[in-house]
Amino acid sequence: MKRNLCSILFGCMLAADVCAQGVQVQFQNKTGTGETGGSPVTNSATGHRVDGREGWVAALYYGPVGMPENLLVPLGGIAQFTSPGFFDGGTVILPLVPATLQVRVWNSIRFPNYRAAVDSCSDLSGKSKAFVLEAPPFLPPGGLVGLRSFNLLPCDRITASIAFAQPGVTICWTSQSNAVYRVEYSAELKPDGWSVLVADVAGTGSATCVPDRAAPDQQTRFYRVLRTSTAP
Repeated sequence: MKRNLCSILFGCMLAADVCAQGVQVQFQNKTGTGETGGSPVTNSATGHRVDGREGWVAALYYGPVGMPENLLVPLGGIAQFTSPGFFDGGTVILPLVPATLQVRVWNSIRFPNYRAAVDSCSDLSGKSKAFVLEAPPFLPPGGLVGLRSFNLLPCDRITASIAFAQPGVTICWTSQSNAVYRVEYSAELKPDGWSVLVADVAGTGSATCVPDRAAPDQQTRFYRVLRTSTAP
C-alpha cells in the first residue's frame, strides 16, 4: 500500500521498490551539473564567487514535475560553501524521480532560513532556476544535472500599479536595469493558483509595463510581479 501510494501521489516512474527507497543524489555544484566545471554561485554585490566564511549556505528544494517553485519543499540538510562559489551538502535521498529541484542560498548568520531572509528584504539571497532531474538510467553520479550558475541578489521591493488600457489593462512596476521579471495572474488568491502572463521581462531602470488584453473577459483578476534573475 505504501509503495502504491508513492506512485500515485508523486507520479514516480520507477519500479515501486525504487520509489519507496528514493534515489541518492550528491547535493553539490562542482561536478555533474549543467555546466562544464560546475555551476558556481556569485555574489552580485561584489562580483566574486560566494565565500562560505561570510555565512552563506545552500538548501535543496524539491517537488513533483510541474509544481510551482513557491510550493517546493526543502530536502535534506544545509550545505556549506567549501570553496568560493561551490557548496557541498553530501548525499541526499530524493523521494521521487523525475522531480523538480531548486537550490536556494541565504546568509545563515543573519537568518535561520531562506524564507526569513527573503521576507526581511534586508540582505542578499539567491535561487537557481527550477530544473527537472530525470530518473535512472539518465541520472549520472556526482551532482545535480540541470543546475546552472546563479547570483545572490539584493532585495528589490517592487511597487506595481494597474491601469485600464482598452481592450484590457496595463501592469507597471518599478524595475532595475540589470534584473529580469515575471508577471503572473490569478482569478483567486491561492498559493497554487498563479499562471504566467509574461516571463523574462528585462527591467528598464524605471517603470516597466506589460499589457493584459484578456483581462476584460475575467470578473476578477489579481496580478503579482516577481524578479527571477539578473539580466544575462
